[in-house]
Amino acid sequence: ILKFICLFGITFSLLIITANAEELKENSWRYKNGIPIQTEESDSNELYSFATPTMKGIDVSKHQGVINWDSVYGNIDYAIIRCGYGNDDITQDDSQWYNNANACTRLGIPFGVYIYSYAQSVSQAKSEAKHVLRLVENHKLNFPIYLDVEEDDQAKLSKSKLTDIINTFVTEIHNQGYEVGIYANLNWWTNYIDKSVASNQTWFKWVAQYNNIGTTYTGVYQMWQCSDKGTVSGIRGKVDLNFWFDKVTVRLY
Repeated sequence: ILKFICLFGITFSLLIITANAEELKENSWRYKNGIPIQTEESDSNELYSFATPTMKGIDVSKHQGVINWDSVYGNIDYAIIRCGYGNDDITQDDSQWYNNANACTRLGIPFGVYIYSYAQSVSQAKSEAKHVLRLVENHKLNFPIYLDVEEDDQAKLSKSKLTDIINTFVTEIHNQGYEVGIYANLNWWTNYIDKSVASNQTWFKWVAQYNNIGTTYTGVYQMWQCSDKGTVSGIRGKVDLNFWFDKVTVRLY
């Protein structure tokens, strides 16, 4: 009887462990993509954003090729889709923009938009805003329109000139009734983007810093791009992974 009880106990424990593992595989974006969010105390002395993400998403462009959105559906909560890059020129529209936007609309996948910026002047910033507005017309956006600021030539501009470019774009978009934001990596947010932009709560902030802990960015933001090596059913190759936060706080471990 004792042997039976011990055997039963071991079997029951294994069933619980297996069930927990299966639940983790089924429900954890972190497990599937190897990007855990730190939820326990750490010996690190660095400052990390510490909050529970409310949604998991991806950002895509023509570089992901033709996406099977029917397979993607159910594996993400939202998508940010590149509509194009640079000035308002149809040759600079993202070749997969319409396919991606129409598929998300058909399936009811919430989505937002980003444009890769090459702007060196206020006039080019206005052209990039026109570029986005032309392409998003007749599309219902659930997430902001983002200006992707990371081009090498823009890093050579003065902070005041870059600020004028960013403020011109976001104002043009906002004046048309859209939510708008800025995307940049941690280095850009820290060293190139002026504090007047980073601290302006009118605009949404999207921070890229690739690791499995969090971001050391200390400003307010709503989205963190944690990896460019994610895998999602329906997409061949790697894809950027993002987490959306309704409320982001900062704590020192």
